Amino acid sequence: MIDCENSTSTRKRALTRRTWNAASIALLLALFGCSTAAPPSPAVVTEIVELPDPTPKIPAPEPLRLETFEWTVFAPGYWRDPEAVYFCLDPAQYEILARNNGQVLRFTDEVMWQLRYYRQDEPEDAPGQ
Repeated sequence: MIDCENSTSTRKRALTRRTWNAASIALLLALFGCSTAAPPSPAVVTEIVELPDPTPKIPAPEPLRLETFEWTVFAPGYWRDPEAVYFCLDPAQYEILARNNGQVLRFTDEVMWQLRYYRQDEPEDAPGQ
């Protein structure tokens, strides 16, 4: 026969040992686990450096300065052809029209030069040189 009293006390002792072992492990982890944390990392020094823009800035083309002029309109039947309409300019108005065309050509030339430059083609001489 098995001694019941003896087996119960053995169980109690085993249970007490297990409880003590679990409690002691938890205590050791609480005491030493928190205190053995990694040392704080050194502060990171951040420095902001502004790099120059690699693409040089080219000034925008000079804006268009267009002048106004007036057309003279001759209605049908004014001259020989009875159905034709004629648009006419006097010499001063024609000069204004010619200057406006020159301004448009200059502006177009400057914009095209700038476009070629920014496309990294070999820039030719700057406009006006």
